Amino acid sequence: MKCPHCQHVQKLTMRAYYRSPRGRHVCVSCTQRFKLRWSFSYVALLALASLTTVYAPALILYWLTRSVWLAALCGVACLFLFCFPIDRLLDERRDTEKVPA
Repeated sequence: MKCPHCQHVQKLTMRAYYRSPRGRHVCVSCTQRFKLRWSFSYVALLALASLTTVYAPALILYWLTRSVWLAALCGVACLFLFCFPIDRLLDERRDTEKVPA
């Protein structure tokens, strides 16, 4: 990610990703707040990643076991194991915009 205030490039760690669920981050260099922009391609890629890594395994497990709880648990596990890291990688490559203090 690049800070729009000071142009400092910083790596988005998993800790920083989980601490800012709405996409608002703080620059480690100038301590200014900024947020990530949403684009159609980002939303489309995230929806595709969610379908393939969360929904499909949960649905298959539901068909095999007919257990809603087991399928939901599988969906949550797949969300943390696959979808969140994919979203973090997409966040690292997204553009940023300034947020008023």
